[in-house]
Amino acid sequence: MGGPEAAAVFRPLGLDVAEVEDGSGAEQALERMAGGEHALVFIEEELGIGLADTIARLKRRPLPVISLVPGVRGSRGTAREAIRKMVERAVGADILFKGDS
Repeated sequence: MGGPEAAAVFRPLGLDVAEVEDGSGAEQALERMAGGEHALVFIEEELGIGLADTIARLKRRPLPVISLVPGVRGSRGTAREAIRKMVERAVGADILFKGDS
């Protein structure tokens, strides 16, 4: 889920893409994807920041797995921090980015 640039990358791979440029319609698109047959939903980091409450609620479900990914404008560190927390929760220690700031 992301802007036109993300859609241009993922659509040719045969993935279901929700092209959303801003917060309007993003929540409905996420709800649609989470309620369907999707096991994994990637959301551009910039868009995901505005959907934090919805993402937190949906992450209580076993599926889909929702993951933030850096967008074409670069990373704000949110995606990296989310991955670090998931790995730390799974293995009990920060093994990926220990000591990185």
